[in-house]
Amino acid sequence: MVSLVLSESPQVAKSGRDEVAVGLRAGVPLMVWHREKCDSAEFVAVVEELLHGVDDPHHLLERIRLARATAFEEGAAARHVCGKLTVLFDDPARVVMPVPPAAPEGVPVAQV
Repeated sequence: MVSLVLSESPQVAKSGRDEVAVGLRAGVPLMVWHREKCDSAEFVAVVEELLHGVDDPHHLLERIRLARATAFEEGAAARHVCGKLTVLFDDPARVVMPVPPAAPEGVPVAQV
């Protein structure tokens, strides 16, 4: 699976020109960021372990859930890095069907 770890949290001022927009346009199914410090060594280490942890037999989403549960258990005062972890996940196996089916945006539809 392809993933994108953002170098900074999304900014309203950069909406549509930030890493999230690039990832969405490219169809990246997994994006991860820290809501305050994407560049901290602790965040990078945790994300590396979550994405590539070979010692943990759990599915990626379960590893993320467990990490966030640990942060919650420790409380806000502990400032566990996963307390500010944000994950945007779109199952790459999901079949997308427009409801109702229509022409793509920006494509004129001929009237009969």
